[in-house]
Amino acid sequence: MRLLNLLIPTLASVILFSLTFPLTRIRVLAWVALVPYLVALRRARLREALLLGGICGVLSAYSVGLWFPTAFSSYYDQPLLLGVAFFLGVALVMVVPHYAIFAGAYWGLARRFQICLPLMAAAAWVATELGRARLLTGWSVLIGNPWALFGYSQVGFDPLVQIASITGVYGITFVLLAVNAGFAELWIALQEGGRAIREALFGLGLAGMVAAGALVFGHAELALGPSSEEASPATKVALVQGNLDLGSRWRSDFYGRNLDVYLRLTMQAIRSGSPEIVFWPEAAMTFFLEEEPLYRSAIGRVLGRANSQLVAGGPAAQGSEKTEYLNRVYLLSPEGEILGHYDKEYLVPFSEYFPFDRLDFLRRAFERVRVFKHGGPTPLLPSVAGAAGVLGCNEAMFPEIAARRVDRGATYLINPSNDTWINTAMF
Repeated sequence: MRLLNLLIPTLASVILFSLTFPLTRIRVLAWVALVPYLVALRRARLREALLLGGICGVLSAYSVGLWFPTAFSSYYDQPLLLGVAFFLGVALVMVVPHYAIFAGAYWGLARRFQICLPLMAAAAWVATELGRARLLTGWSVLIGNPWALFGYSQVGFDPLVQIASITGVYGITFVLLAVNAGFAELWIALQEGGRAIREALFGLGLAGMVAAGALVFGHAELALGPSSEEASPATKVALVQGNLDLGSRWRSDFYGRNLDVYLRLTMQAIRSGSPEIVFWPEAAMTFFLEEEPLYRSAIGRVLGRANSQLVAGGPAAQGSEKTEYLNRVYLLSPEGEILGHYDKEYLVPFSEYFPFDRLDFLRRAFERVRVFKHGGPTPLLPSVAGAAGVLGCNEAMFPEIAARRVDRGATYLINPSNDTWINTAMF
C-alpha cells in the first residue's frame, strides 16, 4: 500500500508531463506537472525514490515517444514486440539512469536544504538532462539522448523561451523545475504547518523571482528585437513529402518510381506557388545522385519551370579501393546541377551504423549501402535564401550542432527527416 501511494502521484506527473508536449501542447501544465512526483520523492525512502525515478523515466519516455515501437518494427521489418523490447532497452540505458540519479539527488538535497531547495532541485534536474544529452554524444557506439527535455514543452511561449539565447533549453528547464519544486515544498509544508510554511513560501518566492527574471528578459528581447521591416525579404518555399511505404523505398525494382513520385509532387507545388526552393526529406532519393546524370536532368526539367532550387537527401558513395557510404543532403540548381552538399555527422545507432555485428539482422540493405560513415565538416549550402545549415533528422536534438552552423554564418537551418520512420517529414 505504501508503494502504491507513491506510485499514484508519480503516474499523475507522467500524465501531466505528456500533456505538455505535442500533440496536446498544454504548456501551462508544465509549471505544476512534476509536483506530485516531487512530493512522492520527498516522502519515499532512498530505495523507493530510486525505483520511482526509474519508473518515471520509462513512462515519461514512452508518453512522448508512442511512435517509437511501431516505427522500429516498421523500419526494420520486425515484430511489434521486438519494437517494444528495443524501446525498453533504449529507455533503460539512456533514460532511467538519469532519472534515478535525480531522484537520489533530490532525496538527499531535501534533507540538507530547505529555503533554497527549489533552486537546488532545478540545478540537479538540469545536470541530469545535460548528462543525458551530452555524455555519450560522439561515441562510436551510442549518441546522446536529448529527447523531450522538459524545457522544450514551452515552445510557443515566446517570452519564456528567449532565455534560451543565453542558457539554451536548460535555462527554461531550470525555471520550470524551480517552480515545480517550490509548489511541492509548499504542498508538504501545508500539511506540516508552522515554520515549514514560511520557509516553503520563501523558497517558492525565490523560484518565482527566477521565473519573473526570465520573463522580463524575454519581454525585453521581444520588444527590442528587429522589426518586420528590418527582417530579410521572405523566400517562398515548398515542402514535398512522398510518404512512401517501406517497400517502394528499399526495393530496387521500385528504383525509378520513387523519383517519379517526388517529381510529380514537386510539379504540383510549382504550379500552385512557384517556390524559390523545394525541400524533399532525408533519404528521399534512393539512388546515387552523382552517378545518375539522367535523373539529375529529369529533376532539372521540373525545377526549371519555376527556376527553383532543390534541397533533398540521398546516399552518396566515395572511395575507390573500399567504398564508403554517406547520408547526404544535396542542394541542386534549377538545372539539376549539384551546388553543394552536407554529410550527416551524428548517425543513429542500428539505423545508420551498426556498433555490434551480431545484430546484423537489423540491417537495412539499399542496393550497395549497408552502413553509413560519419560525415565530416562540410560548407553551408549556398541557397537563394542565404547560407543554409543542415541538421539531419536526429541532429536537431543537439543545440551545440545548431550553434556551430550559426557560428559559421548560417542564415537559416534545415532539418530534413526520414519519412519512412513515422509517416511525416519535418523541416
